Amino acid sequence: ARPGLMDLVRAAHTAPPTRPVAGMGAHPSAAALFGGIAMALYRRERTGQGGLISSSLLGNGLWSNAIQVQGQLAGVKFPRRDGRQAAPNPLSNIYRCADGRWLSLVVLNEARQMPALLGLLGLAHLADDPRLATAESREAHKEDLIALFDAGFERYTLAAWRPLLDKAGITFGVVGTLADIDADVQMREGGHLVPGA
Repeated sequence: ARPGLMDLVRAAHTAPPTRPVAGMGAHPSAAALFGGIAMALYRRERTGQGGLISSSLLGNGLWSNAIQVQGQLAGVKFPRRDGRQAAPNPLSNIYRCADGRWLSLVVLNEARQMPALLGLLGLAHLADDPRLATAESREAHKEDLIALFDAGFERYTLAAWRPLLDKAGITFGVVGTLADIDADVQMREGGHLVPGA
């Protein structure tokens, strides 16, 4: 709470702070403590001298929020956070699919990816729409464009969207759920989940 993370991850500046997930601060603090112990043991092996180590929720919270904390300390004025309906760029936002699942759209190569995206969303007729022409015009008309994109994404389930977006070369990420973890092949093949552990 104190390092500002709860404030930064709420849905909008007017929304209440988001409740943290259990262990959200304790796990990084424990990992930092483990790293400190390992380095102190290594130092003792090499130099014969021990070391004093420490870890704290506050310190690890500041580390987790380091980019924003550094900006604040340097005088950066961060824009207020509004809800997803007012995201500054409709091409980089979170959208709900027909089955209630969410995906995070990140269109950075607009010249190449936007025409394909508009086609998939059933919005090909907007290809020459001045609201989409520039970053400034997209931001000026963000609410209208997000509503159009919402309607487009809600036509199919996440399972249907994944191959369509992949084939079109459109960058996106799945907003994962705990229920997804067991079936995630990459988590198993990467050794992140160990059977029987």
